[in-house]
Amino acid sequence: MSSNPKATSPGTGSRDDLPLNRDSGSKFLPWVLGIMVYVACVAAGVAVALEQGARHWRDQLALEMTVEFPAPTGESPSERIERLDAAMEQLILFNGIRGARLLNPTEIADLLQPWLDQTTRLEIQLPDLAAITLMPGASIDASELEARLRPLSPGATLDDHADFTRNTLQILGNVERVALALLCTVLFASALLVGFVAVTGLSIHRRVVEILNLFGADDDYIARQFQMQALRVGAPGAIVGAALAALTMHLSLAWLHRAQGLALPTGLDKSQIVTVAGVAVAAIAIAILTARLVVLAELRREG
Repeated sequence: MSSNPKATSPGTGSRDDLPLNRDSGSKFLPWVLGIMVYVACVAAGVAVALEQGARHWRDQLALEMTVEFPAPTGESPSERIERLDAAMEQLILFNGIRGARLLNPTEIADLLQPWLDQTTRLEIQLPDLAAITLMPGASIDASELEARLRPLSPGATLDDHADFTRNTLQILGNVERVALALLCTVLFASALLVGFVAVTGLSIHRRVVEILNLFGADDDYIARQFQMQALRVGAPGAIVGAALAALTMHLSLAWLHRAQGLALPTGLDKSQIVTVAGVAVAAIAIAILTARLVVLAELRREG
């Protein structure tokens, strides 16, 4: 310990006049911060991924609709083909529709699979379904289209997926808000932890602080000792936690894409990488700022 902190420019905060590295808090703080940053980064990454997925999904569904053609009672196979051909021709000619195709029985069975067991046999004839794709930026009048289709195929109805899209986006939005709330909670808990460790360290080294004050060190100089310690201790934990979170999300996206067949990217994109890095930097900044403010407040309260 220097006998004259001012002689070594205490305003720079470059010296370590307090033996903070010996504190027990300095040993467990990197691990705890690493875990907190890991959770915060995963929560932020999930929020970003949900927002991107919801936006992409909403844009895709805005260009897709489904037409249901109920099967009339007693219709022969030839009559069915004739009816569907006429209806499909009307669909293709309708203004704003780029393309239309009938779903085959396998595709219809796949749509019913989440609700019906594969071994379930229905004694009713399922309606035919047609998937239509709209031109970009086009909007069609559902009632007008149905009015044109029903003389050709009685009972034809158009489903624009509006209700399903709205409900699903609402669920995704709720999950996204929970992820953001978890992110804020973890960062707040990290600030509380750093503040507790700083106050504890200040209490442990009270005599050393008093001696430094006698030699001319002011509160700002003492606070810089703690904020530099927060940087040295917090940065490794935050970096490791962020790296593990990025690896977890990358592997999870790759698994969901390959094993589950979901329409997801095969790994992290730039926005998610920036988000993870931003959370790590924010956690380090919060640790430094919290240590400084808590120590200054404690010194002024006792002074």
